[in-house]
Amino acid sequence: MIDTLVANKSSPIVKYLLILTAVLAPLFSQAQPSPQEAYPARIQAINEILKTDSLNYALIWERLEMKVNMMAKFPMAHELCDFKLDSTEIGQKLPFYDEFNADFVKIHEKVIMEGKDEIVEVGDFYLNRMWFYAGVNELDKAIADATYLRDSASYSRYSDRGDYYNNWALYSLFDLYIMKGDGESALMAIDAMLDKKKIQDPVIYYSVHGGFLNYQDKVELLACFGQQKELINYLEYTCRDHFDWYLARAHYKGKKLDSWSFADNEYYTSKESFEYYLGSAKHKSFDLLRQLVDYMKLYEHPEWKKYEKILSDIRFQMNENYETVNPELSDRQLKKLTSAIASDHIDKN
Repeated sequence: MIDTLVANKSSPIVKYLLILTAVLAPLFSQAQPSPQEAYPARIQAINEILKTDSLNYALIWERLEMKVNMMAKFPMAHELCDFKLDSTEIGQKLPFYDEFNADFVKIHEKVIMEGKDEIVEVGDFYLNRMWFYAGVNELDKAIADATYLRDSASYSRYSDRGDYYNNWALYSLFDLYIMKGDGESALMAIDAMLDKKKIQDPVIYYSVHGGFLNYQDKVELLACFGQQKELINYLEYTCRDHFDWYLARAHYKGKKLDSWSFADNEYYTSKESFEYYLGSAKHKSFDLLRQLVDYMKLYEHPEWKKYEKILSDIRFQMNENYETVNPELSDRQLKKLTSAIASDHIDKN
């Protein structure tokens, strides 16, 4: 059905797909043409070829990937708490469900089960089918595919793709479990991602936090499910942990070293690179403290005045839109001030 609808751009469903594409495109590119703009024409071209070459599984898969990409509709992070699963929109009732599903069955039987990785990688298959199931609100099936992707398909004939699949699996499980209202399982997914980031690339974890999931997503998750105590504890520990990471390296500022490699998973290309990431880590630590104070005030936490005083002693207002750690504050003074943050948590660990 989708094939005929693509040829008819006045169709309501095609209008929906094209509008959705236009809405999502800016989220994934900045001032760059979206490849999705070419999908309808490419799908039509593939349809013509398949009329005489119906067993061309490479083209069937290419067409299916484009269709899934056009209809995928994961909520954005800030929308997840308000997501309500509409039982009237289950996959089987959507007009294109059978068409998509038939192609997935065909690819699974004739490509995946026969190990034809040169046509479709196992990871790509489960990733796209997961997006399809999520797009038609078949959340249990989407979770099953994401779980398989995490546990069994997180590998690739391309060495740099295995981690890609694992990241997408964890990211998707986080979203899917929130959509189901299962906060505990969502928490397990994001904790696995954050632990992985911290171990694999601590520089990115502490300074810029990177893509997929970061501490802010965990904060929003805990707030979403009303876990006030857990949220405050998490922000306290994470804030102190970030400040400690920065302070443990601050004495290298301004120095000339023969090597800027501190460990197998922590290295810098130059002194300038080191100081850039260190400065970013310092500011991220400040952002965490500011957010901690905001939530303590919101929840009327008994220690909010203590933390507001620490924030006041550290902050510097550069302009009406930007504040950061006071540049006049020495690292020794900063260490003394931040040592009072989450002291119980740090002592226990």
